[in-house]
Amino acid sequence: MKNALLLISVCLAGLPLLSQQANSGALGPDKWTVGTVMQVKEDPGTKSDGASSGKSYDISVKVGDTMYVVLYTAPAGNALAPYRVGLDLAVLVGSKTLTFNDKLGRTREVPILSRETIAPQPPQ
Repeated sequence: MKNALLLISVCLAGLPLLSQQANSGALGPDKWTVGTVMQVKEDPGTKSDGASSGKSYDISVKVGDTMYVVLYTAPAGNALAPYRVGLDLAVLVGSKTLTFNDKLGRTREVPILSRETIAPQPPQ
């Protein structure tokens, strides 16, 4: 009887994992993929109001054959965005936003300013 309860507990514990795999397939709405930071520029519309808010950056992120330019506002006192060129990160592309997790694991959603389809690069 004890072994049967243990077996049932193990089977039940695995159910959430199976449902996550089923939901993350091609039919699922949330499809995380890899994006690469290609360019970081300070946003020309950034207002300098001291330490109360961070700087804003136009960040170009390549995802597959599409280049997205997003507006990212760094937290006050954080000037790391210019040093992120070449960084690969998991992104979730929406119709108007791009979502990613920062270094501390917080989910950030930023507006997409523009998107452009780019020609695939031939293998070198």
